[in-house]
Amino acid sequence: MTTRQVAPGYVMQQQSTCHACNGYGATVPPGGTCRSCRGSGMMQNTVKLKVNVPPNCPDHQRFTFPGKADEAPDMETGDVVIELREKTHPLFSRLGSADLLLEQKVPLIDALSGVRFSV
Repeated sequence: MTTRQVAPGYVMQQQSTCHACNGYGATVPPGGTCRSCRGSGMMQNTVKLKVNVPPNCPDHQRFTFPGKADEAPDMETGDVVIELREKTHPLFSRLGSADLLLEQKVPLIDALSGVRFSV
């Protein structure tokens, strides 16, 4: 905080952030910074999150990892949310939640006598 007299009997006070420490209240001496973060207080890491997708998982199913989002000093860590999107398949489509449907033309004689075919 700085105080300055602007006229006889008039005083002005001004509050600003310290230029040396940027308002943190401490400074790091030259050569005292961490080599990993270079004094920024943050490091960048890549983390693999394992998602166990159960069979018959519905479209738009969400998996949440609480507290695994980006971190920053003096901030609350967020959540990572992964949402599955089902791709369309050229042969199969979903019938309900547990069955697959395949549409294929079968000659009448084969349908009556029982036919097996591989997909």
